[in-house]
Amino acid sequence: MIGHLHGSTGIAGIVYYAAQQFPRRYRDTIFIGNPVTGRVNRDRLEIHGSTYEAIEEPDFISCDDPWFRPVDLQLGPDGALYIADFYNRIIGHYEVPLDHPGRDRHRGRIWRVVYTGTDDDAHAPQPLPNLPVATTDQLIEMLDNANLTRRTMATHELVDRVCEDAISPVTEAVQSGTPLQRAHGLWVLSRLGALNDGLIDRLATDPERMVRIHLMKALAERTEWDTSDHIADLVVARLQDDDAFARRAAADALGRNPRMRQVATLLALWQRTDASDTHLIHVVRMAIRDHMKMPMAYDRLASLIASEDDFAEKIADISVGIPTPRSARYLLQYLTTSEVAEKELKRLLFHAARYITDDQVPAIHDYAEVYQDAKVSTQQTVLETLNRATQARGGKLPKNTLNWAVELANRLLNSKSKFKVRHGIRLARELRLMAVYDQLMRLATTPRSPLRNDAMDACVANDPARSVSMLADILRNGREAIDIRQKAADALGGVGSPEAVDVLAGVLPSAAERLAVEIATSLASRREGAERLLGAISLGKASARLLREKAVVDRLHGAHLKGLDETIEKLTASLPPEDQRLTMLVTQRREGFLAAKRDLEAGHEVFLKHCAACHKIGDEGKKIGPELDGVGQRGLERLLEDVLDPSRNVDQAFRSTLISTDDGRIVSGLALREEGRVLVLADNQGKEIRVALDAIDERSVSGLSPMPGNVVDLISEPDFYRLIGYLLSQRTARPGATTASDGESSK
Repeated sequence: MIGHLHGSTGIAGIVYYAAQQFPRRYRDTIFIGNPVTGRVNRDRLEIHGSTYEAIEEPDFISCDDPWFRPVDLQLGPDGALYIADFYNRIIGHYEVPLDHPGRDRHRGRIWRVVYTGTDDDAHAPQPLPNLPVATTDQLIEMLDNANLTRRTMATHELVDRVCEDAISPVTEAVQSGTPLQRAHGLWVLSRLGALNDGLIDRLATDPERMVRIHLMKALAERTEWDTSDHIADLVVARLQDDDAFARRAAADALGRNPRMRQVATLLALWQRTDASDTHLIHVVRMAIRDHMKMPMAYDRLASLIASEDDFAEKIADISVGIPTPRSARYLLQYLTTSEVAEKELKRLLFHAARYITDDQVPAIHDYAEVYQDAKVSTQQTVLETLNRATQARGGKLPKNTLNWAVELANRLLNSKSKFKVRHGIRLARELRLMAVYDQLMRLATTPRSPLRNDAMDACVANDPARSVSMLADILRNGREAIDIRQKAADALGGVGSPEAVDVLAGVLPSAAERLAVEIATSLASRREGAERLLGAISLGKASARLLREKAVVDRLHGAHLKGLDETIEKLTASLPPEDQRLTMLVTQRREGFLAAKRDLEAGHEVFLKHCAACHKIGDEGKKIGPELDGVGQRGLERLLEDVLDPSRNVDQAFRSTLISTDDGRIVSGLALREEGRVLVLADNQGKEIRVALDAIDERSVSGLSPMPGNVVDLISEPDFYRLIGYLLSQRTARPGATTASDGESSK
């Protein structure tokens, strides 16, 4: 487990150096290929129980050749380190098209690294073994070699070539050989079906930890244990082993061969394990989970839970990993009798409400009503959790719960705190609280209010038909800020009614380009609107440049208009090539940025306003799109291309999903997850869109990025330069992040 990234997350080819050819300081360390930075990194290992923590050491290899791409590393049987070098200028699958001529398809390199210094502790490279002609005794002797690769090759050779003839001499080695021979030999016997009970009993108490660990691992791979429970009892005893790795291997073995009476022992192991040994705790949790999946497992818990105070809490934690009505009933009982922190309440309540049987649903809502007098944030958490779980079940909230939600929403919407009002808007939008529509409309139409966009979305979610006239007034009002009018156009597209289409089509001819792009995108979201848009362009009432906007074209294709490609080609025939326009824009913005004054603090504010809804830097923002820690490594040119034309090269993980609903809507966004009968997407502002799976007529993944393609219109030019300066300053990737620089080549 690492708390650093060596400058990228595109690392590959990790290898543990278990040999003696290198000096001692390099042994028992990790080498990592880093094709992004063109280096081989190194970490030393620090043990916490059975959990390794990797501590960053100086790079093992650095190179000034920008094509050096170490993508795989192997420890050779001679003690050398072998490095597969992809040797390519372009490595990211989304940097340029796959047929780009810059991609090298013919060359690659393999490096062999040996130690040639004078360190007395180092060894000369060993000659490569001739395994096909090695005798059984030579192979057994090789099991004691300090080189892990050589030992493993000898193990395979004994199993695959010597086979039955290896059983007798390997059994002797397991009884009287070195610790390494006993550990590898027991695998040979296990794979040949010759690891008998007598040997198992002997090896289970072997004085060498390595032997006990590997015995547990070998037993874990047996498909069935004996019916006498002898093996199970032997493995359970290893849960008390002095060595944490042996305890972890035993817990894993028990998880693969569950018996209900072992739950108490596993819970006790979890209870006495230090919190820093995260791997052992995780393996124990998985083992208990697999035990709790057994029939009648929950019915046998009463005495167990009564025996220790925190056993009930641990079973509740495990139950979230078991999607069954029985686990849901247990969680309801646990919630009813225990005090639970708000973070855990959300997790446990969702699972209980999602998987409980229909006859138990009223009991869930009876329990939830206990929170009506709780603090506001807790009430909102409970209501939103119930709503999402109910949606996932395909049901509806009962009247009493909705009345409670309306009361809370009114309280929030009438607050003097902008933070609370925003949460009231969210609650009203998620739960479709028609009773607070008037308050939402007031917020949506209040000039200079920072909550107008959220309020418009909530109005449409609650009463689409009633919202059309309000949104039309905003869209037609030339005194309104352009971003507010754009939002009104977007919201009208969400309504999608004939009246909404009329409003959008009516404003399109007089709209400035920034607004026209949003209107065109909204029109293209319905078949009728798509036809009106193409008609307006063909009559010269709207610019054909709108058909160069990828968001518009993508939605037009979703409308399945006959002869669409031919129509687009005809209407855009007289336009200059798109690449030429983008090249000019990138050039202009590059020159403007180089001449602009840097202001990182102001750029940070622009990021928070326009980007943080979908992207994270450090602890700020949301993890919907790629995290931007270290994005500055891309350099100015590539960063400008990515921001100005985000759909040029889109990672598969961040491509938009295009949904056609059975009522004719076209919905586009980044697919986040499925919750039962609901598909959850994120729009280009980072907000969740929830679509019932039953309402989906067609679903496809487009090549379009969810990021707005008209950033140049959404952000003023001075703010654009401030943002670019701030992003370029982000040179260090955050530990654990999936960043936008993954797989990038050096510039």
